[in-house]
Amino acid sequence: MTHPILYDFQAQPRGDNFLGLHFYCYDDNNVSLDFTGCTAKMQLRRTPGNKVIVEWSTADGTMEIYANDIYIKERPGSIMDIPDFKYLYDIQLTYSDGFVDTILKGLFPITADITR
Repeated sequence: MTHPILYDFQAQPRGDNFLGLHFYCYDDNNVSLDFTGCTAKMQLRRTPGNKVIVEWSTADGTMEIYANDIYIKERPGSIMDIPDFKYLYDIQLTYSDGFVDTILKGLFPITADITR
């Protein structure tokens, strides 16, 4: 990929569980991309370079990759109990040869909840 695709998550209510999400990835000709052997991570931050608020990764089992399928899993104790804010995120893949590719980026908004 030459640039990350923009994808904004649906707003997640603060205090609710994040139930995960699957991405199925295809090229411009609708051919499945192959991420076999890749590792991945996704981080939420307020601004680029700011501290990591939440992280998912294949290293800790909170993300999984199957060929063209990237699965961001529900984390153990995955209640999104972080301040409401429109967080930034991206998903970065590292291929077995060391090539690094940021494939998705966008907003991960947390909204204030009413019931606690």
